[in-house]
Amino acid sequence: FAIDLAELVREGEVPMSRVDDAVRRILRLKFRLGLFDTPDTFRENYPDFGSEKFAQIATAAAEESEVLLKNENGILPLKKGQKILVTGPNANSMRCLNGGWSYTWQGHMADLYTEQYNTIYEAMCNKFGASNVILEQGVTYVPQGSYDEENAPQIEKAVAAARKADVIVACIGENSYCETPGNINEMALSENQQQLANSLHFLCVFHFKRLLFKKL
Repeated sequence: FAIDLAELVREGEVPMSRVDDAVRRILRLKFRLGLFDTPDTFRENYPDFGSEKFAQIATAAAEESEVLLKNENGILPLKKGQKILVTGPNANSMRCLNGGWSYTWQGHMADLYTEQYNTIYEAMCNKFGASNVILEQGVTYVPQGSYDEENAPQIEKAVAAARKADVIVACIGENSYCETPGNINEMALSENQQQLANSLHFLCVFHFKRLLFKKL
């Protein structure tokens, strides 16, 4: 946009008066907000920045924004002592939990700044005990790659691990991104993630039918 606009101004297609008008409106708003009265900000003027109080508010906002679509057969809350498979590319990633424009632009270096926090897998281990939680992601992202770059899938390992588990927690979805590098043309999951979800779903249905057949 910036390059094209400059060319259009030089070519006379967009008059400078149009640019001046746009800039004037921006500056007018900044003056009204007092941004030119104190052009610099200082840490001591914001004592609650990064405070525990704000952390609690952020946690409450995150908890209240969660949406439970279904809870068929009373699966939730998960019971202690169950074997739990945590799978999917978002299962053990701080990048996915923080998103773009958090610790870094695209969010790809979040792990360097979040040692005090937990991934979904780590939180499950803390809650149910590491011996009861299996991590086999099946699909993983390239750590320092673009938001849609995935390593070669290992879905068969996730399916094999699912056979040993009572419950599957599938953490699938988008990787972090923002601005132009994250422009997407559709909302569908990647082919690898779709295959992972379908394979695990097929295993669950097959296992349920086999149990039902045994009861009959």
